[in-house]
Amino acid sequence: MAESLSVVTKVVNTAMVLLIAYGLWHRRRPRVHIPVMLTAFAVDLANVLAIELLISRSRTGGTGAVEQGITLFVRGGPLLQQVHVAVSFLCVLGYVVAAVTGTRLWRTGKGRRLHRANALVFIATRLSSYVTSFWM
Repeated sequence: MAESLSVVTKVVNTAMVLLIAYGLWHRRRPRVHIPVMLTAFAVDLANVLAIELLISRSRTGGTGAVEQGITLFVRGGPLLQQVHVAVSFLCVLGYVVAAVTGTRLWRTGKGRRLHRANALVFIATRLSSYVTSFWM
């Protein structure tokens, strides 16, 4: 059961990277870009929740992925896992910044530079999170 759910989360992860690429391709078409990127954010968060539930239910101690990630930094752990946790956190933060700056850009036409700068950081962190997730 846990292994099949792990495969599903990896498939969803891949689909979201492709969906983000599609949204970026249409960045000059807000009627396409905005709903695509919001969908990617929602599904990515649902995927993280599924991983959290999968890990917490598969262990007798009940520690989930988030708690394990925090423990990695407090007690130390494999470098690749620390990198994955860090870039995944930055990715979620990037989604939030993108939503705030994107909303401002859509409503007022201001803040394009900040939105683009965040997009560059977001793309780097999202791709890093994607790549490192296959070794988790």
